[in-house]
Amino acid sequence: MLGGILLLVVVAIFVLSMLAESLAQYIPFNAERQLVSIHQVSQQEETPINRYLQQVADKVAASQSLPDGMTITVHYVDEDTVNAFATLGGHIFLYRGLLEKLPHENALTMLIGHEVAHIKHRHPIRGMGRAVVIGIAIGMINGSVGNEVVGQVLGETGFMTALKFNRDQELEADREALAAVEEIYGHVNGTSDLFKILQQSAPEGGGELEIFSTHPMVSERINRINGGVEGEKLPLPAGFADWLIADQRGAR
Repeated sequence: MLGGILLLVVVAIFVLSMLAESLAQYIPFNAERQLVSIHQVSQQEETPINRYLQQVADKVAASQSLPDGMTITVHYVDEDTVNAFATLGGHIFLYRGLLEKLPHENALTMLIGHEVAHIKHRHPIRGMGRAVVIGIAIGMINGSVGNEVVGQVLGETGFMTALKFNRDQELEADREALAAVEEIYGHVNGTSDLFKILQQSAPEGGGELEIFSTHPMVSERINRINGGVEGEKLPLPAGFADWLIADQRGAR
């Protein structure tokens, strides 16, 4: 009897979480952005690296034809972590550990294009909607634990960490990013270099980086890109490496 009740509860939680994920995408983007502002996503001092990353993001956003009122804000994170992610309110976080490994601008544009596509298709808000429903359901069973889950999702931790996107969402973001790169440069040569870097940077012993998780495997994503397409790989700006190091010192 108890087992049957628990099974019904699990099924109900699953159905509600899927429904919440589906409906969350219809929340107006302006409301999502205001929700983020309540939790005060920090604004960084304008520096060469911030300006350049934002310029690339603006080009990508224009090529992806974002919905009216949807904006993209890039944040540079001066940490060794090889990572990048998109989160609520159109915010993208790029880490020095990944940026310093990029060989050219084409790979950077693919990276930013992928994250912009997540925002365009409302993947972060859909993921948050699912997490909140699960937290509330846990709270009904075990109050304090559920409240902690909801608090983490709606608090700073939820906004400042990468949300787990599913396989279809990752592939959708890849397709959008490739289309943006092709529109900007006229080809997609060099885009597979991004995923090769991620593959090489994976921890030893089978660990994974947050940026690609298992949806889908990096090798599959590389195979989906025609790396033999000819086209110029645009170099990163002169001084790019110095910008990464100097950013936290407020260099202009």
